[in-house]
Amino acid sequence: MQQLRILIVDDFEPIRRGIRSIISSHAGWFVCGEAADGVEAVEQAVRLRPDIVLMDLSMPRMNGIEATQLIAQTISNVRVIIVSQNDSTVLQHVAALPAHGLVTKSQLSYDLVPAIEAAIVARKPAVPPKKRLPKEVLRQDQSPERDGNPIAAIVHSSRQAMVGKDLDGMIRAWNKGAQRLFGYTAEEAIGKPITLIFPARLRSEELQILKKLRAGHAIEEFETVRVRKNGALLNVVLAISPIVDRTGRIVGARKLARNSRA
Repeated sequence: MQQLRILIVDDFEPIRRGIRSIISSHAGWFVCGEAADGVEAVEQAVRLRPDIVLMDLSMPRMNGIEATQLIAQTISNVRVIIVSQNDSTVLQHVAALPAHGLVTKSQLSYDLVPAIEAAIVARKPAVPPKKRLPKEVLRQDQSPERDGNPIAAIVHSSRQAMVGKDLDGMIRAWNKGAQRLFGYTAEEAIGKPITLIFPARLRSEELQILKKLRAGHAIEEFETVRVRKNGALLNVVLAISPIVDRTGRIVGARKLARNSRA
């Protein structure tokens, strides 16, 4: 019998640990991955293809609402169960989400297993029809020019400035937040080297960044300077993480940027 693959998404490790304990006691279920925020959740879901996603709502970088919507748009036949605090506003959010259940954290030990069992019944194995993805979402089976980049959907869904690049430093995804911050449209930026937004004196910085990314290291927040389309220098805080494909191979990086003076 095929095991049920479950992805746990919560920014609080003790909650993830408690959920792991419940799942491990159920034969045929196993935790295929964990994520601490919505960005990681979508990345893990694209790579791992879980059957069930247990999704917190209030998380940093990308909340569970955005992550649930994006997972439902890009992955077929997955069931998302919301696991959140007992808050009256939660029900309003869940009603509009493509979710298949709600479990409050205070009732996890009682309600989680029945919720998963109900989601299993609702999950119909079928060959999904081909969907027409939004133009800006890059699929893994597309040509190199459009890049098989599993983080592209995250880049375009985030409200923050986020850029996806490959290991050659070429821009492969560019969201609206990046357009607002740097002034370039996606059409102007995608396919160009990331040094497009580097001041000339800092272009060597990219070589060190790529070296760390190829070794699989994330780069924690640091402050630096970039240049906008109009030539104005911009003080920014950047955080950069490697991107992996479904096989675990590093294929690029996502760069989260914000104005350090805002």
